[in-house]
Amino acid sequence: MDENLEQVGGIIGNLRHMALDMGNEIDTQNRQIDRIMDKVRYITLHYIRLHYIILHYVTLHYITLHYVTLHYVTLHYITLHYITLHYITLHYITLHYITLHYITLRYVTLHYITLHYITLHYIRLRYITLHYITLHYVTLHYVTLHYITLRYITLHHIILHYITLRYITLHYITLHYITLHYITLYYITLHYVTLHYITLHYITLHYITLHYVTLHYITLRYITLRYVTLHYITLHYVTLHYVTLHYITLHYITLHHITLHYVTLHYITLRYITLHYVTLHYVTLRYITLHYITLRYITLHYVTLHYITLHYITLHYVTLRYITLHYITLHYVTLHYITLYYVTLHYITLHYITLHYITLRYIILHYITLHYITLRYVTLHYITLHYVTLHYITLRYVTLHYITLRYITLHYVTLHYITLRYITLRYVTLHYIMLHYIT
Repeated sequence: MDENLEQVGGIIGNLRHMALDMGNEIDTQNRQIDRIMDKVRYITLHYIRLHYIILHYVTLHYITLHYVTLHYVTLHYITLHYITLHYITLHYITLHYITLHYITLRYVTLHYITLHYITLHYIRLRYITLHYITLHYVTLHYVTLHYITLRYITLHHIILHYITLRYITLHYITLHYITLHYITLYYITLHYVTLHYITLHYITLHYITLHYVTLHYITLRYITLRYVTLHYITLHYVTLHYVTLHYITLHYITLHHITLHYVTLHYITLRYITLHYVTLHYVTLRYITLHYITLRYITLHYVTLHYITLHYITLHYVTLRYITLHYITLHYVTLHYITLYYVTLHYITLHYITLHYITLRYIILHYITLHYITLRYVTLHYITLHYVTLHYITLRYVTLHYITLRYITLHYVTLHYITLRYITLRYVTLHYIMLHYIT
């Protein structure tokens, strides 16, 4: 028995030594793998499929990925809980034909993320739910997104801090059934962003707050927005420079309780804009400055503006063509160098308006009420009014200073129920006035 015990003890000792050796080898291999994974470069993954993945309490620190290529990746039923990513750097990433279905992300924290030269092609995202996401100090440079489809996306309690997006190109993006709740964006900078052929359907945005947002050199083309609902949106210190909007179509837009403070819009071009069934409630615009705005071929149908306050608005060098405005109320508006062509105004109420250097052509006015109007240094040259009908016009406390009217022709004018009270005319010059068929 003693000999057998000694043999067994020897065998156990040998096994222990072998296990220690294997453990040392495994530790050495793990250290080598760790050193390799410190900087992962030139990774190519083709035809990847991940189904029913659940990750809880994952923490990744100081990850660097260079030259990663992912082709034909399919991710189904992914659940990520309590994920923390710190100091992530991704360079030269290419993602082709990615499909993401039924993804749930909860309590995700991303700090100091840097993404350079990212290319995303043919991405499909369906039934994505993002809860309690926090992004701090995210930088995206030279990102290209082509043929992206996003469906049934829900974003809850998102906080984005110090985000910088530069040289972003988005082509053929489709967003369906997107819901955004309690989104806060701080210190966002967007430079050289191009959006082409964007379609947004059934979008709902609730309780969005944007602070210190800067948008530079933005181009939006062929954008379609349908059934968009915006509730309780707050925009603070927003600056838009060199924004170009072409062929924008907005259908069934509802904006409630929107507040814009200290917004500056420079060199904005809006062309071929169609707004149908737009409702604006309790909108407050303060200290808005619009310079060199050109609006062409704008049609506003069934626009309802309720409780709109426009304070200290300055419009310089604005051109409005083919505009139709119904049931508009404007208070304390200042307009400089405005040109209006083919404008139709119905049921307009203007209070405390100051108009300087205005040119009006082909105007039709119905049911106009003007109170406390001051017109100074107004020059109207070569005005032709044909088939003008003025009904139920009330003018009170009107002051006209230094008015010059030249080459005015009025044909077939009908004036009904006109009331003029407390009118002051100073230094008025009338040259070559022709009145035909006045009733």
